[in-house]
Amino acid sequence: MEDSSVALLFPPEMERYLSVVKSVFVRGIALRGGKAEWRPPQQRHAEGAPLIEATMEKWQQFQQEGANYAGESSAR
Repeated sequence: MEDSSVALLFPPEMERYLSVVKSVFVRGIALRGGKAEWRPPQQRHAEGAPLIEATMEKWQQFQQEGANYAGESSAR
């Protein structure tokens, strides 16, 4: 897990994972002036549905626009 200022590597233990995730997210939310609270899964799913749909639409648009370049090599 990483962001622009922190990179973390830790064993896949659920309790430790949730602790780290909550710590990182709460700090990031607080820095952006938002409410730093852990929302219940039902609320996260309901509020996240439009974001997921928008991401899917953008991905499909990206794929359609990039389809013409699939057979070309990059100049990188």
